[in-house]
Order: sequence, then C-alpha cells, then structure tokens
Amino acid sequence: MKQLNKRTRERKIYTLVIVLTMIFCLLNPEFYTLNSKNKKKEVEFFENKIGLKNSIISGKIYINNWSSAVEAGICTGSGTFSDPYVVKDLIIDGEGTGTGILIEHSKNFYFRIENCTIFNCETGISLTLVNNGTLYRNNCSFNTNGIYLDFPNNPSQEALQYNKNNTILENIANNNTDNGIFLGPHCNDSRIIANTINNNKYGINLWGSHRHNNIIIGNTANKNLRGIYIDCHGNENNYSIISNNILYNNKDYGIVLAGFCYNLTGNIMKGSGLCLGPNNIEAMSYLKIDSSNLVNNKHIYYYINKSNLGQDNFINAGQIYLVNCRNSIISDVDVSYASLGIVLYHSNNITVMNVNSSNNHYGIFLYNTNHSYTMENIITKNYLGVEMGV
Repeated sequence: MKQLNKRTRERKIYTLVIVLTMIFCLLNPEFYTLNSKNKKKEVEFFENKIGLKNSIISGKIYINNWSSAVEAGICTGSGTFSDPYVVKDLIIDGEGTGTGILIEHSKNFYFRIENCTIFNCETGISLTLVNNGTLYRNNCSFNTNGIYLDFPNNPSQEALQYNKNNTILENIANNNTDNGIFLGPHCNDSRIIANTINNNKYGINLWGSHRHNNIIIGNTANKNLRGIYIDCHGNENNYSIISNNILYNNKDYGIVLAGFCYNLTGNIMKGSGLCLGPNNIEAMSYLKIDSSNLVNNKHIYYYINKSNLGQDNFINAGQIYLVNCRNSIISDVDVSYASLGIVLYHSNNITVMNVNSSNNHYGIFLYNTNHSYTMENIITKNYLGVEMGV
C-alpha cells in the first residue's frame, strides 16, 4: 500500500509539472517563437548542405598542380572540356581560418568544384589566376567570404591571361560576414547564374578594373547590405549583363552600379532600389537601363539626353533617373522605398511636383543640376530629403 501511495504521489507531481509547463508556454508565446526560429535556422543550414548524405568530411584543399591532385585522390578527370578535373561531395569545416578550397594558377585546363559544403572559413572557395572553372551547387555559407575570384595587384602581362571563362552556377552563399560572391579585377567572360546569396554584407561584389562580357543572371540576393555591388568599368565593345535577378529587402540598395558599360534588364527589387555612381555624361551614356527593371512592382525610368519629358514618360514610376535632360516635369508619382527616389544628373530646367518620395536615403538628389524646382512634394522619413551636389 505504501508503494502504491508513493507511485500515486509521483504521478501527481509529474502531472503537475506538465500542467505548469503548459501554462508557462501559453503565457509566454516568445518561448515557442524563439525555439521555432532557432530550429528553423538549424534546419535551413543543414538543408542548404546540398547532397550532404553523399558527402565525406575533408580537410582543406589546395591545388596548384592538377596531376598531383589526381595522384593524391583529391580529384578525378583529365582536365579537358569533355572530361574536366572534378572535386566533389566534400564537407569542410575551416575551424575559423584559411580557405576551404583554394585553386591557383590553372590556365589551360577545365575543372569543376561540385556539391561541396564549406563553412567556418575566411573564404569558402577561392580561385586565384584560373581559367575555365565551374563552381556548381556548392554551399559556401557562414564564412567571411563565400566564393572569391582573386587577382594580384600590379599584375604581369602573363597574369592578364588568367581569370577568364569561369562559371558560378546554382551555389548557395548565405550568412557570410563580408561577400557572398566576389570577383576581383580582370575577371572577364565570367558567368554568375542562379545562385542564392542572402544575409551577407555584399551579395555579389564586382570590384576592380578592366572588365568585360560578364553576366549576372537569375540570382536571388535578399537581405544583404547591398544585393549587387559593381565598382568597376566595363568595355564599350563588350557590355556586361545584369538581368532577371531577385533583390528583396537589401538594407542599403538592391543594385549599386558605380561603373559603365552595363546592360540592366528585368531585375526585380523590393524595399530598396538602384544606385548609380555620378559619372560624367559620356560614361553614363554607356549604361542601358530599361523600364523592365522594377522597384516595388513599379518601373525604373532612366532617361539620358532627353527633353520635354512629361507625365506620360513616368507611368507607374518606382524610381527616376534623368541624365543631361532638360525642360521636363516629373509629377504625381510615388517613389518611396527606392533608396534614391528621384535623381537628376547634369540636367536643367526640371520641375518636380506632387511627388511622394519617402523612406529613402535621398528623397530627391540633384547633381550638377541648374534652374530646377521642387514644389508641393511629400518628402518624409528620408536620411536627406533634398540633396544637391556638384
């Protein structure tokens, strides 16, 4: 009987603990929310490790001689177009330092890095002075830099024969503290296609000089500081293409373009928009930006060397750039949440009236613009409402 009473008391205590726990959770919904968020983050991280079941744990990989790498069992293939060298199905924890996979000085061979998960490194995958490389379906998240194509300072003439014809396709580069995907100087004929690059400082970053014929197509770059950041000039004979990218809720800008010889079409931005560097008129004439680019489901209008523009030229405008334009009126549009609402470069006699340009870095920005007027506009919650520069 004593044993039975003891069991009864234990059941009552156990029941009481369950009831109190349920009451605590009901009265503290944040308990569920916090654990749900943590679980979701954990699940997303492991789901992002593409092909994890087929992968093996590996130390860091360094290759500057493909024949030696084949002999060591690091890769397969013969380095031809039809039978490239292949490094695949690896999981690499960098333990906070170094580069997960580093390939250097590969000029005449074809190679592919595929289905590798690399994290906790200074750089996930780094290609330095290489041609004909393909990075396919790798996960380079939770590093300082996800994917990095590098080039030396003050390059020799021999070095200029490298960093061509590289493809970055369907990779994941999330939650890196600096760059998701970075291309340094002299990276030409590169293709950045259908990658997912979220929660980085810079999603896709092209920096340096002497670039041409690069394409950035069909990527998703959300919740970065800057979704796509271009700080380099192209070549007027070989325009680089930035097309059909999804860029939602990037903190500063969806796309920053501080260069020329780029063709922008079909990019979709929300919460932030396009920022163009104030180049001279000739340089800005080497930009092709059509109204298929959207900000907050509205059109970007980029006009250069135009006059007598009116309301019919700004239908459903989400962001407006006028370069070397004159005798025009911008009226009755809402260009809020576009980072830069209305930008006038080297323009004259422009009237901006009855416009809502709120929640931007700059509501209305006038650069080297004269005899222009702003009146009866709503310009609130911007970092600067109306800014003038020369």
